[in-house]
Amino acid sequence: KIDFVSPQPELWIRWYMRYEAGFKWNTLVQDKVLYIDVLAPWFVIFAYNWPDEVGIQSYGTPYSSGSGNGWNTIMANGGTDANGNKTADGLWHLYEIHIRMDTNGSDGVGEIWIDGVQRMSRSDIDFGSQSGKTGWSTIGIGSNNQHPSLASCMAVDFDDFAIRTTGPIGPVGPADTL
Repeated sequence: KIDFVSPQPELWIRWYMRYEAGFKWNTLVQDKVLYIDVLAPWFVIFAYNWPDEVGIQSYGTPYSSGSGNGWNTIMANGGTDANGNKTADGLWHLYEIHIRMDTNGSDGVGEIWIDGVQRMSRSDIDFGSQSGKTGWSTIGIGSNNQHPSLASCMAVDFDDFAIRTTGPIGPVGPADTL
């Protein structure tokens, strides 16, 4: 968990993540990866959504990227299970999200890039600022919601988190390693 000294109305969050090679994920559920202010009613969640989307859930409302931007597309180098869903490729993938509240509470910004490709850009996200919220205070890192029909646990690795309040972060520099 990461706590901020003061509420932040805009965040750029970058990290690297990899799923265990060969992991089979049921695309009919969400894999919630990043939680922002999860204990508050105006929480924000970054997740892979069904069937092949990524998205941000805010204030109980899901905002999606549209098909062709999720698990089956990102893990395209992995294998394919009997249902035609991709299995994890075991490689590190670069994630960056940008979220910004707006003063009227109904048209905040939510953007997602994976491996340098913008997968979602929305300017209609209700982040709940109409409730007097001035910014986000915490971030929780972790993956959950493995489908109960899957027999195995999954290994998910996270690395090189970076958080800014302005401007894109981008990939690690040449001197950095994962």
